Amino acid sequence: METIKTIDSTKQKLSSTDIWSLALNRELQERGVKYDKAQYTQSYTGLLSEMSQPNAIVKQVGNSLFLAQIQDDFAHFRVVNMDVGKNLVKNGIEFFEFMLDKGVTKFGLTYKLGAFTSIVSQIYKDWPKKHSDIEMGYTLYEVEGGQEEGFIQFWSKST
Repeated sequence: METIKTIDSTKQKLSSTDIWSLALNRELQERGVKYDKAQYTQSYTGLLSEMSQPNAIVKQVGNSLFLAQIQDDFAHFRVVNMDVGKNLVKNGIEFFEFMLDKGVTKFGLTYKLGAFTSIVSQIYKDWPKKHSDIEMGYTLYEVEGGQEEGFIQFWSKST
């Protein structure tokens, strides 16, 4: 079976359905699991349920899907990504800009160990290039089960 690779969104834009499908199949492949229609259907049904919650926002940027559950000025989010790394950084910045416009300033995330650490770090480095008036801070830490959790916050820069 051919390895499922990320697709540069500047060359080919995927639909949200294609992003989810490819990402799920890639995850199954990485775990050494052959395509399993029941597992695929269960995961896809879970995604649809998550997306239909009244406080849910789904934002596609490039070949990345950002799924967020919002409560006041806080959002717990996850990323389903099929874009290349350099674009994921740009996509992440655009997602945070979108959420800040909605009044969300605090973010929590849980992800596979090591999967998002370098991306958050690069977003942190690139953020001031576009936003001299808004500061960004983050904390990432390892939790049980091969997962990491993180907290990201934005605030107005004091003059």
